[in-house]
Amino acid sequence: MVFLESVVKIYKKVRLETPILIEGLPGTGFVANICAISLVDALRAKKMGEIMSPYFTSLATTETNGKIRTVRNELYYWKAPHGSHDLAILYGNAQAINTYGQYELCSKIISYLQEIDCRFVITVGGIKKDRVFSPPRLYITATDAETLNNLRKHGLNIIQGHLYGATGLLLGLAKLRGLRGCCISVETQGTRPDILAAKEVLKLLENIVGIKINHNKIEKAAKKLEPLII
Repeated sequence: MVFLESVVKIYKKVRLETPILIEGLPGTGFVANICAISLVDALRAKKMGEIMSPYFTSLATTETNGKIRTVRNELYYWKAPHGSHDLAILYGNAQAINTYGQYELCSKIISYLQEIDCRFVITVGGIKKDRVFSPPRLYITATDAETLNNLRKHGLNIIQGHLYGATGLLLGLAKLRGLRGCCISVETQGTRPDILAAKEVLKLLENIVGIKINHNKIEKAAKKLEPLII
């Protein structure tokens, strides 16, 4: 099958209660990747679909068992046990390779989120710094003043500057399409998968989303990225 445009393929249709999307695509320090795969493992989130796109890097990677793995994004879900917000988790080993592809891909993702009545989007990113504080400092921005003010109660800094790739575009398109959301960024040197930076983001996610995860498993989850990093 040849994909001439990005396609969201849903293998398991589930009813989610006002889900929140957490984006976890590769970027600076692979912070979003580590957060997403840690959430999938810790919450035992289940896979509901994949996203294929002709705008992904034109290659495939081999796994340790010799099988081929294509470049893809994956969608997982987790149902909250006490009737609060369910989660949709976007995880993948690539972003689109050009501007048109980013817009086309992110637009398809937002359209699917509207189908499942997702009204809030959280994107995650790393901010490259030569000097990183201990613990790494967190930065935020949001689609609206109410969300921003609620987040600032956690003592966070406001992002100044640009948000590149899906981290910024998903949030921007979400706002245009009537969804709310925020971006959580953390300082990182960005030269390797930054587990410490990811831990700080996960701590904040626990507070604002209302989840609890085992942070001792994050290193194990991060190791899964090694054969997938392009």
